Amino acid sequence: MVRTGRAKTCPASVVQDREPVLGEQDQETFTVCRDKSTLIRHSELDSESRFCSEEWIPYRSPEFDHIRTGYYGMTRNSRSLLSAANVSTMMLFPLLPATYNAQPTTALEGAKRRDEMFDVQLKIEDSIVHLIGNSKLILIHSSLSSMGFVQGGAETVVEALRSLSKRGITVMMPALSYEFVTPLNPIFDHEKTPSNVGAISETFRRSPGVERSVHPTHSVCVIGPLAEELTAEHHMDRTPVGLYSPFRKLVERDGLVLFLGCGLRPNTLMHGVEEIVEPPYLFGPDVEYSIILRGGLEYRRSYLTHDFKGYAQRYDRIASLLGEGDLWKGRVLEAETFVLRAEALWSAALEELRRDEFAFVDRE
Repeated sequence: MVRTGRAKTCPASVVQDREPVLGEQDQETFTVCRDKSTLIRHSELDSESRFCSEEWIPYRSPEFDHIRTGYYGMTRNSRSLLSAANVSTMMLFPLLPATYNAQPTTALEGAKRRDEMFDVQLKIEDSIVHLIGNSKLILIHSSLSSMGFVQGGAETVVEALRSLSKRGITVMMPALSYEFVTPLNPIFDHEKTPSNVGAISETFRRSPGVERSVHPTHSVCVIGPLAEELTAEHHMDRTPVGLYSPFRKLVERDGLVLFLGCGLRPNTLMHGVEEIVEPPYLFGPDVEYSIILRGGLEYRRSYLTHDFKGYAQRYDRIASLLGEGDLWKGRVLEAETFVLRAEALWSAALEELRRDEFAFVDRE
């Protein structure tokens, strides 16, 4: 028989010395908090002081050879005894370590998951702060899969980025939509058109407080003190990374570009350099797009598109042109992460591209 711990201030009959049977009509439960304080977690369901919980708690068999999952049970006949006790101070003997081999119920699993998400969020936030130093403006390219298992997925990463904004750091992420907004489907909805550059980018786009610039294929999402200023004028550009784009303003403010587990190839800022030099592979045709703003206001405008047909981007080559103070790397969870000074990247790339128009592409 498996024996549970006894409550110090509760009559012994409330704590069952038997395996509870799931589905019994008269079975209700109360449990120990998952934070190992050994307090019984409870909720009052009606005026008769009925207490129950969906959570299960770990306990060990008398042989101490394995950890199982069970719960403390009470029957309807026990209600009066439980009502007479001070449930919030009912203490149980100490629980065993949290690792056990049976499935917990939804509530316990959910609480554990939230704690794990918060721990991972703090690790991500602290790692990024360590990498960027005193900088207050960063553009992030990202790959969720490179980070290893992340409890909570993209939402956990985005919460870390939102926390950075509370430290006075403005965080930018590309919300490129060229896969959805095309010459055959030339409609950009400022609120609804998703990002096609990864789960973190799309989750960030949908996050409260994030501002999005207006461009049909190369919009940028921003949160933080400079969000409105950086996104306000992008609609004035006819090209993706023009003079009024958030990308150019990043350079003007000497911000940083952080590549979170994605290598150095997905570097949208480089398109701005290419737009100045205008290499033969860059521009495609003009396309007239329908732009739908918040509130439903719609207008049409012609934009000059990027092409790259027949060429593969090799923006990773910028690394060989930057000095130690302009490029450094570290890790965020399992993701190798590079940080570049935007102004240094811009200057080095512009000089190299003027020397060789094909410096940052390969023919496919």
